[in-house]
Amino acid sequence: MEVKKPEKVIDGFIIASIEGKVGLSESDIVYLDKGKNSGLEQGNIMNIFRPTTTVSDPMSKEEKTITFPPRELGKLIIIRAEGDTSTAFITKSRQVIYKGDRVRTVE
Repeated sequence: MEVKKPEKVIDGFIIASIEGKVGLSESDIVYLDKGKNSGLEQGNIMNIFRPTTTVSDPMSKEEKTITFPPRELGKLIIIRAEGDTSTAFITKSRQVIYKGDRVRTVE
């Protein structure tokens, strides 16, 4: 499969897995909520991540908050893009991946 660079940044979610598997990792197939209508194509690489929370800064006397960077979970490649959904293959996982985790195209 030829790796293709996307024309723009595309954000989405993992919406399902093959056979309804819950904990996902390398070599699993997942389905995304974005497809050709959003600009995804077969061969696009995406990062998988989980946003972290914003917390009150314990060192600040004012009401400041700290937002931690997203937790990187792995990478996937689009193997089939339909109108509004895509099928992807997880190529790398650092932690268990779940339905609802986010994805973003790699520039």
